[in-house]
Amino acid sequence: MSCTYEGTIEIDLVEFYEFIAQHHPKRGQPAYGVPRVNKGNGTLEIDFAMGTDDVSPYEWAEKPACLKQWEAQK
Repeated sequence: MSCTYEGTIEIDLVEFYEFIAQHHPKRGQPAYGVPRVNKGNGTLEIDFAMGTDDVSPYEWAEKPACLKQWEAQK
């Protein structure tokens, strides 16, 4: 007997970004881009922007590329 399945695996965003925060510098306020899969090297890639001052990338005069990725998803 054989079975086939289709479905969706969900990961809570708060838990996901808490995990991601462990993999970049601890200073500043990060902003993240759209996660994507790199089939070539088998990794999940997420662009980010952050500064060493107290200004969030969401408030920068020129929006960083990672935030522009979300606009392309709409």
